[in-house]
Amino acid sequence: MTATIPDIQSRFGGHAAVDAELAALYERTRHSVVQVYRGNGNGAGTIWRPDGLIITNNHVAGRSNTLQIVLSDGRQFDGHVSARNAERDLALVEVDATDLPAAEIGDSSRVRPGQLVVSIGHPYGQVDMLTAGIICAAGQTATEKGLQTGDLLQMDARIGPGNSGGPLIDIEGRVLGINVMVAGRMGMAIPSVTVERFVAGLVPGGAHAYLGVNGVIAQLPGSPTAAGFVLTDVVAGSPADRAGLMQGDVIRTIAGHDIVDQESIPAAMLRVRAGQEVEIGLTRGGDPRTFFVVPTEQLQPR
Repeated sequence: MTATIPDIQSRFGGHAAVDAELAALYERTRHSVVQVYRGNGNGAGTIWRPDGLIITNNHVAGRSNTLQIVLSDGRQFDGHVSARNAERDLALVEVDATDLPAAEIGDSSRVRPGQLVVSIGHPYGQVDMLTAGIICAAGQTATEKGLQTGDLLQMDARIGPGNSGGPLIDIEGRVLGINVMVAGRMGMAIPSVTVERFVAGLVPGGAHAYLGVNGVIAQLPGSPTAAGFVLTDVVAGSPADRAGLMQGDVIRTIAGHDIVDQESIPAAMLRVRAGQEVEIGLTRGGDPRTFFVVPTEQLQPR
């Protein structure tokens, strides 16, 4: 959803209602934000799963394997850094706890410039500080290699030391990204889709939705930008095969998510659940077609 300040004022009936809505948003989401302590330094973290998985930045974790985690209700835990991705500046911290107030994860692939966002973190020693702004840049970027997705979200919401690892949230309370740094006057956040891929690749034995197709990304004829996923193989007996997909089909959308490059496929599949019907938009022989596929579970090797 894209919203501007006037949009929100119209939606909620004026400035007083906007103030009340933002205050309610803050109360609804701040409990999923934790304090992360490492020696004399501190930052923020976001509860990603209720069973003790917390996301922060790799630079917040530093070289430490054990961090002190403080929840909004004052509970303290020893957090173990179980995985890192230095290139994307992400770290996965696990604590021995269940039923934590996990954040609701949004879909960063749908973020558009002009969208109102808020950030929660602990800048300059201030716990659970909220700032607001708009997305300034998001989505696809033209490069020499073609369209690329997964770039950092840029916003004018003010962040500083102590915001790192905290969430960037839309007006519905969904996490769109993890705050990572300031560049000039712009705040930067790692898109939620990137974080979800990081987490999904690290949880052993986790079940992932399976369609049963293989293919390659190709530019569509007559368009310098539009791309699709050309099916080179449909596994016999797979969900895609049973639904009627065929070799040579060009998938354009999965569950409403546009397929624009190689990153789009896993990003879209993260939003798909095994056993739940998903709409596949494709072209066959140049004609648009729609199919409905029910993915099965595929276990990730332990």
